[in-house]
Amino acid sequence: MAKNWQRMTAETWCKLEPALKHLSVSTVEIAKRVLVDGEKPSLIAVELGMTKQAVNSAINRVNKIITPLLENELELVVAMLPPRLAKRIRQLSEKYKARNPNENNSNS
Repeated sequence: MAKNWQRMTAETWCKLEPALKHLSVSTVEIAKRVLVDGEKPSLIAVELGMTKQAVNSAINRVNKIITPLLENELELVVAMLPPRLAKRIRQLSEKYKARNPNENNSNS
C-alpha cells in the first residue's frame, strides 16, 4: 500500500526540522531518510531491527506535524526578542490561528 508521504528537498527539510525538536532523534532521522533521501521504509526497518509498522509510525508522527506547515506555507520562527515584541508576535500568531481554525499545528 502506498503511503501519502510527501517527498521534499533537503532545503525544505532544514526549514521544517525545528518544528520536530520535541520528537526523538531516531524518529526524525527515520523520517528524513524516507522523505528526503528516498529510502524504502522496509529496508530501514531491517537495518535498524525494527518492524515496518514502527518505521511507518515514526514517519507518520513527523508527517502529521509537517503537512499543515507545507499546505499552509507556514514557516516556524524561533527568535529571542524583547518581551514587548515577543508579545506582539504571539498576538499575531493567535490572530492567524483564529482565522485558520482547521490548521492542525501542534507546536504552538
